[in-house]
Amino acid sequence: MVSRTAAAAPALMPTAQDGEGIKVGQRSRFHPGFGIGVGMDSNVFYEDKGEDPAIAAFLVATGWARIGNRQVQDGLLDSPADRTDRKVDYNIGLILGFRQFLDRRSEILKQSRFSLGADIHFIALPGRKFSFEFDDSFFRLAEPRDIQARETLNFNRITNDGRLRLVLRPGGGRVALTAGYLNQLLYFENQDEQVNRSNRIGNGALAEVKWRFFPTSAVYARYSMLYTYYFSCCTEPGTGRNEDNYAHRIEAGYRGQLGKRVVLGAMFGWGLAYYRLDPNGPNFSGPIASLSLDVFPTVRTRLHLSGERTFRDALLGNFFVDYRVRLLASHQFRWRMVASLGGGFVHREYRGLPTPGVEDVNIAAYEGAVRGGTARRDLLFNVLARLEQPLGRFFALRLDYTATIDQSPLVVVFADGTRNEAGFVRHLLMLFGAVRY
Repeated sequence: MVSRTAAAAPALMPTAQDGEGIKVGQRSRFHPGFGIGVGMDSNVFYEDKGEDPAIAAFLVATGWARIGNRQVQDGLLDSPADRTDRKVDYNIGLILGFRQFLDRRSEILKQSRFSLGADIHFIALPGRKFSFEFDDSFFRLAEPRDIQARETLNFNRITNDGRLRLVLRPGGGRVALTAGYLNQLLYFENQDEQVNRSNRIGNGALAEVKWRFFPTSAVYARYSMLYTYYFSCCTEPGTGRNEDNYAHRIEAGYRGQLGKRVVLGAMFGWGLAYYRLDPNGPNFSGPIASLSLDVFPTVRTRLHLSGERTFRDALLGNFFVDYRVRLLASHQFRWRMVASLGGGFVHREYRGLPTPGVEDVNIAAYEGAVRGGTARRDLLFNVLARLEQPLGRFFALRLDYTATIDQSPLVVVFADGTRNEAGFVRHLLMLFGAVRY
């Protein structure tokens, strides 16, 4: 149930691969599960190595349940494009997790929290001339904040990412016309003004034309717009950098199979972001693109390579621009063990940082900023290694190791004289046992 929303929190709510499931009706299966894990976190508060990062062991417990008649791939139902006798395709998942740090220090113990989520995917009349599609991921995530923010503060937050689409397939169904509504929500439970000024809601629209010229290949053109409204920040120019904005994306691309063992996805386009309440800018205008390649040398092996250039609204500054590269390999052995090894690299630049002493009176200066002191550059590296072994029909063991490195030269000097170095190194090691069906 790791979706695009929860992918950043593997230690909060780990799960195991589904088992056979319980048959419900003619096509649906119900997959319940429960697991307990123990692990070690090398950097609880995302501190720089010079700040003596806090190391702590933790215990996690997760319960989940999923029911559906189709699987979910990349946040969307794996539903065939051709018309069938099915009236509904769906997949609904619920998850609840709790993390308890095993440490005597009060500032660490207070970070133990519940997390929960719901992942809903639904298509009415799949493959018909007119169909209705709905996807939504809702999560409440508990996460510590930097230790310098004091033990009572945190990044506990509520997130939502939803899409509602109406699809028209005239003629034989090769051409699909889509109109949709987009919704995004980010709400921090923390009442600190430096955190909750990032609370926001986004509403937007989507339009797409897709032509399926082969059964498993299609080209498309897409336009999307998202208006982001901030609840608690920056209604007046010069008071911050979390201003309301409009983001536009125009894209065209291809996705489909090349032969029997290769899947290719390619998208190219242009992005625009306007911050109308920020007379000094910057606004975003530039190319966006994404490429993905999946190769299946055998039925048990998958190799994935992807890269993209994209932009998103930022909590620090106006927006950030990402250059991402990701490589992942997975293989299932004859004894059913699944091994995964992957890594990624991100070059990220935050643009439009708040002006020290003017737009943010708590900040005195930046050290290591670029573009005349208005931008921050980070190099992020990530490594993931995982072994998962089913034991009979109901049990499974999973061993995870993740490493995250943020190499950022930025140092924030606060008005009270304290300093906060932005970079950090974090290692997570976890052994997780589950009962699932």
